[in-house]
Amino acid sequence: MSQIAPRLLVIGTVWPEPKSSAAGTHLLSLINVFQRNGYECHFACPANHYEAQHTIDLSALNITAVNIELNDSRFDEMVGELAPDVVLFDRFMMEEQFSWRVRAACPNALCILDTEDIHSLRELRRRLHNQYPNIDLSIEALAQYHEGDSAYPQLQGCLHNELAIREITSIMRMDLSLIISKQEYQFITKHYPLSADTLFYCPFLTPGITNKQQAQWLSFEQRQHFVFIGNYRHAPNWDAVQYLAKTVWPQIKAQLPEAQCYVYGAYTPAKAQQFNQPKSGFHIAGWARDAQTVLENARINLAPLRFGAGLKGKVFDAAQVGTPSMMTTIASEGIYTDEVLCIADDAQEFANKAVQLYQDRELWTSTQQSNAAHLNAQFNANHYTAILIERIHSLRDNLSQHRAANFWQAMINQQQLKATQYMSQWIEAKQTISQLRDPAHSLEIDSNDE
Repeated sequence: MSQIAPRLLVIGTVWPEPKSSAAGTHLLSLINVFQRNGYECHFACPANHYEAQHTIDLSALNITAVNIELNDSRFDEMVGELAPDVVLFDRFMMEEQFSWRVRAACPNALCILDTEDIHSLRELRRRLHNQYPNIDLSIEALAQYHEGDSAYPQLQGCLHNELAIREITSIMRMDLSLIISKQEYQFITKHYPLSADTLFYCPFLTPGITNKQQAQWLSFEQRQHFVFIGNYRHAPNWDAVQYLAKTVWPQIKAQLPEAQCYVYGAYTPAKAQQFNQPKSGFHIAGWARDAQTVLENARINLAPLRFGAGLKGKVFDAAQVGTPSMMTTIASEGIYTDEVLCIADDAQEFANKAVQLYQDRELWTSTQQSNAAHLNAQFNANHYTAILIERIHSLRDNLSQHRAANFWQAMINQQQLKATQYMSQWIEAKQTISQLRDPAHSLEIDSNDE
């Protein structure tokens, strides 16, 4: 008698676009981990499939996909019939919308949150950057503002903002939450009442860089120009493009008159075309069908991100094809340490270091090699995959004991989630009443009755 395969249900915020965002790549890599361990995988998403221009065919990956709707009790029936063993929520917004329904229909399903990044940290940085353009947004500085820094007394308590309360509460409700950055893992465990028993550090599950791959990389002389790559729908990327075009690139161009910068990104807005200035060597190049091909031909990857969170896929992709990155501290966070020479936050220093890296063959080569060695040492996909699956199996086998020991989870699931549940049910009831009152809908009902 054949054994029934365990089932994974992923509830996605958007349809995965691995060629447009690091988040899409990471989510698919997580699903692949389950598939390699015998899980039958299903993907449900409330987003409009037709608006995802660069999504992939999930069925080709042996993943069953289905559209779902917010505030719709038909989801309850669907998830009850599917009876997943594990439910993975893609970002906390999906957990808020659907976890109470999953718990009601499938109380024994292991619930996992893939945070992708700490959204409240990214949003706090965005807000502070807009209010105070020159403010230090490092995790250490934010902690000082929160405690009552004399330079910014108005920011005392800033880490306890409304979005953070929602996000941390979501993490508390889960059996396990995946944290993508080691710095963010340390940040949330220090500043919020979270237990390590419910958290798992899970960076990008990228394959190691082999000697054979390194031998095939284009040389310093074979490469030319600068490149920036990032999804325009991600606010840190759009800000970085503007900062690069207006402030950083003119300083680089003044020192390297023949240099060119090509800016790639999915969902390029019409307003980005104002920065397309070929005479100044700055090109808005649109979507890159293959990001790594674009990166492997460039000499330098520019990542002048001024706010954000999580790990930056552009920095990982560049290192995997042997392209050194010139980064801000935010771009390097969770990947490289402060000792790396190719990090600067001041625009003039950033430009000067980028020019030096572009011209100095010895510096460029040593940076390329050290980046590869660092990624292989610190981001071993096989290591984290093995530990993750072991953790999931242990939790599934001991779920009752795990939940019994988690007082915060029990308390919050009893009280806090009721607000989300009742709001969703109220919206659904209101929509039903509206449909019944619609004359066209009434005629349709009468016709069917006949």
